[in-house]
Amino acid sequence: MKFTPLSIVLIILAAAAGFILIWKQVNGLTTAYTRQRNASLSSVPETDQQITRADLDGLPPALQRFFDYSQVVGTPRVRHFSVDFSGSMRMEEDGDWLPIRARQHTFVDEGRRLFLMKMKYRGLPMVGYHHYSPGDAYMTIRIMDLITVVHNQDDYMIKGETVTWFNDLCLMAPGALLDADVQWEAIDSRQVRGRLTRNGVTVEAVLTIDDNGRLVNFVSPDRYAANNDGSYDNVPWSTPMHGFEEVNGYKLSTEGSGIWHYPDRENEYIRLKIEDVLINPAK
Repeated sequence: MKFTPLSIVLIILAAAAGFILIWKQVNGLTTAYTRQRNASLSSVPETDQQITRADLDGLPPALQRFFDYSQVVGTPRVRHFSVDFSGSMRMEEDGDWLPIRARQHTFVDEGRRLFLMKMKYRGLPMVGYHHYSPGDAYMTIRIMDLITVVHNQDDYMIKGETVTWFNDLCLMAPGALLDADVQWEAIDSRQVRGRLTRNGVTVEAVLTIDDNGRLVNFVSPDRYAANNDGSYDNVPWSTPMHGFEEVNGYKLSTEGSGIWHYPDRENEYIRLKIEDVLINPAK
């Protein structure tokens, strides 16, 4: 059989495409997310325990108002939860807002958070993966799930992702806060300070809760902004919320943004809408 130059090129391209597909199925970030989610699902403990009114005893009034608004009393204790997001993100501080889709699965007892995000940047598909587990945390971003352009994995990430964990419980699964190691302190009738400890790492945040019991802001000094040169800025981070809906029986703050508060400016870099939350979904 005689091969023409064009047929040789097509064979090479087909082989390369096949290799890329196989590589992504084995080593891709989407595969890593799915593999770890399934492994963690297999070890989620069963529970028939429920959150009771007694669980709120002794908490600051604003926090009790928040739990009442969220409708957590009488619901199952949270062992894991999954979330679907839509939204937009800026890769540069003055860049364009780019549409994103994301999914997350958090395993409360295991202390593991998995977050997978997909978007297009300058026409190229991008995949981002955050993985947080006891004693470790990393963030990886790849072009086409092949070429790594960002990989951060250090103590700054561990502390920052611990703040994210705290924020997630507040926004997506408030009932899980009642079993977390959090010390609460009333600031005034609308603000409480929480200090959460996980795996020897303690972070704090101030929650602002309006008169209706809705969580309208979360501000922490303990999450670090990663720069392109690998350095970090320790500046306050907040997630102001403006959307409030009932999702599968829970009332949640469903729309908001992430903002870095520099001394001379604010950098709003992400806007997210919670499309769905499932507490203790079937395995």
